[in-house]
Amino acid sequence: MNKTVAAGCFVLGPALMTAGSALSALHSDQNANAPNASKPLNLVNEYLSYLGTPLTIIGFVIFVASGFVVIRWLRSLCDIISSQFVGNVEFDFRPAGRHELSAARDYCMRYISGEFTSLEKMRLWHEKNPQLFWIVFEKTAASRTATPKIRGYFSIIPLTKPAALEVEKEALNALLFRPSDICKPPASKRKRTPYAVYLGAIAASGPRARVATLQFLKQALLRERSRGCNVVYSRPVTRVGMKLLADQQFESVDAEKSGQLNYIHRLETSRVSDPLDG
Repeated sequence: MNKTVAAGCFVLGPALMTAGSALSALHSDQNANAPNASKPLNLVNEYLSYLGTPLTIIGFVIFVASGFVVIRWLRSLCDIISSQFVGNVEFDFRPAGRHELSAARDYCMRYISGEFTSLEKMRLWHEKNPQLFWIVFEKTAASRTATPKIRGYFSIIPLTKPAALEVEKEALNALLFRPSDICKPPASKRKRTPYAVYLGAIAASGPRARVATLQFLKQALLRERSRGCNVVYSRPVTRVGMKLLADQQFESVDAEKSGQLNYIHRLETSRVSDPLDG
């Protein structure tokens, strides 16, 4: 449910509840004021009663369901506003720990609509390689010892050659990856150079966090390039994601699908610019 639909449902729900209650009240008033009313009028009252209760229930369900989306949107808005009024803020990034995967996933889902990798699958991948999911946070004394408040997120998944070739053919994407498709981290005894990396979800709270997140993302991609990885793949699922890939000069693996959502795009790592160059 996107933000526009959620906002509309958030208004529609109470309206349906009010209409349902009004119909039920109308039925009760007519029964009290006209106990000897004609049979047709009694039938109308009865039908109104049947309609009032379902409308109230439907309105309540819509209101509650949309309320969760609206609350998430308001939290995101508060994050953006607060980030604009904070003075000098320094950001840092690191791989999310296993105990932080749920919070990282929830954070990302506040900014990205559509399908998202399940928490269970994220944990399986994390067991294979704990350096897949990265969180960006403000550098504070507390952030060194406790779980920091997440201000940005991105994922980079190093792929084996067979998996990368499947991605190139658009037969595989992040929703379908298996642990066997993922390379172990550099420090592993059985490490192997990834044939390619897959850029997953990217999210950030506010302009400054967005700039920091993109800088850290480029650092991570340059590190993969230094390990011998030559290609970055990604599959944009939102217009914002598509614009981000276009700004970074990603190209569709199928020229006829260039600029279209839900198709694989690629970038040669040699074209990734150093964030320190500007």
